[in-house]
Amino acid sequence: MGSITFSQSGSNKYGSYTAQVEVNYSESYSPSTNKTTVTLTSVEFYVSNYFGSSPCYGTISFAGQTVKTFSGGYTNTASGGSWNTVTNSSGGSVVVSHNSSGAASMGISVSGFYVSFNGADFYANGSGTATLTPHTSTLTVNPNGGTWNGSTSSQSFAQAPTSTKTIANPTRTGYTFGGWTLSGGGSISNGTYTYGASSGTLTANWTINTWTVSYNANGGAGAPDSQTKTYGQTLTLSSTVPTRTGYSFLGWSTSSTATTATYQPGGSYTANADAVLYAVWRVISYTLSATVSDRGLTANILRTASPIGGGASSLLADGDTVYYNDVIKVSWAIGGGYQAETFQINGEDVSLLAEKTITVTEQPIVILVVELGAMVYIGNDMYQAFINDGTGWSQYQAYIGNGSSWEAY
Repeated sequence: MGSITFSQSGSNKYGSYTAQVEVNYSESYSPSTNKTTVTLTSVEFYVSNYFGSSPCYGTISFAGQTVKTFSGGYTNTASGGSWNTVTNSSGGSVVVSHNSSGAASMGISVSGFYVSFNGADFYANGSGTATLTPHTSTLTVNPNGGTWNGSTSSQSFAQAPTSTKTIANPTRTGYTFGGWTLSGGGSISNGTYTYGASSGTLTANWTINTWTVSYNANGGAGAPDSQTKTYGQTLTLSSTVPTRTGYSFLGWSTSSTATTATYQPGGSYTANADAVLYAVWRVISYTLSATVSDRGLTANILRTASPIGGGASSLLADGDTVYYNDVIKVSWAIGGGYQAETFQINGEDVSLLAEKTITVTEQPIVILVVELGAMVYIGNDMYQAFINDGTGWSQYQAYIGNGSSWEAY
C-alpha cells in the first residue's frame, strides 16, 4: 500500500481555506515480469472550513494515464475539518516496470480536482512521484575451493527478478572448471544468470587434473605401460626395466638424447604435465685382459671396428677399455728359439692359428705366452737349450740315444 498527498490554499465566499487530497494505491508485484500493477484504492479529501456533502470533479492519473475521473457523481459525505473518503473513488490501474536493481517509481497527478459546495469550490491539485516497493532476489556465488571475482569466498548480489548477471568462470590451480550447480531460484545458461523470484546459489564444480606419463624404450624393448599422474599427488614410476642388447640401462629422461638419467624405476615423479620418459642407455664396456710374453713373441691386439661404442681403431693393451660388439683382431709371430706355451683367446686354444678375430660380447681375455728354447735333433740325440736372461746360453742339457737319463754339459 502507498499514498501521496497534495495540498492547495485558496479562498472563496467562505473565506480562506486549505484543501488536501490524498491518493491511496495498492501494489501487486509479478516476479515473472518484474512489474508491479498499481491500483487506485481510494481518494480522501480534507478542507479546513468545509461542511456538508458535495460532488467532486477532476481526474487522477498514474504514470500519465487517467485512472479515475470525477464528474460530480461522487460525494464527500463527512463533515469539514477532517479527512473524508470520496465515495466510489477506487478503481483503475497501471503497470509499472522495475529496473535491474529492483527499484520502480510512478508519477501521480491530480488535475482539475475540486469539491463544489453551495456555490463555493475548494481546489486541491498537484503532481508528484510515488516510490514503489523495491523487489530483489539474491544470487550467491560459491567458488567451492577456487577463485571467482578475485576472491575465494562466496559473494552475494541482489538484483530484480528477470534481470541478468554475467558470471565469469572461476579458476583453481590443478583443476578444470566443470560448470555451475544451481540451487534455489533463477537460471544459468552460457555464463548468464537470470534472477528468479527467489534467491539462488551457484556452486562451482571441479575436476582434478591428470596427466599421462608414457615410456619409450628408446631403442630397447619392454617399456612399461603408461601411467596417470594426478595433481597434488606424487606418482611412483613403474619398476619395470627395459632391456637392450649390448647396453646398460641407466634410468629415464625426458630427452631422447640424454646421457644421464633424471628418473629411476620405482622413483618419484612430481611434475604436473604430460611427459614421455625415454630410456637412457650406456654401451656395455669391458676391460681387456692381455697377458703377452715380452720376448720371443711379436703380437698385436687391434680394434678394427666399434659399431656401438665408437672406440677408435687402434692397438690395444692390457687394461684398455673395449665395448660390446667391438671387433678385435689378434695376430702374432713367434721368434726363433721359442715355442708356444699358452696361446688362448677367451679360453680357446689358438696355438695352431696365425691370428684370431673376435667380436666382443664378454670380457676379452688374451693369453699369449711362449717358452724360451727349442728341441734340436742330431741323429738320435735330442738337445734342449734354455736361455733365461737373453744374453746367451746359460745352461743346456742333452739327451743321448734312447737312454732314460739327462746328462748335463
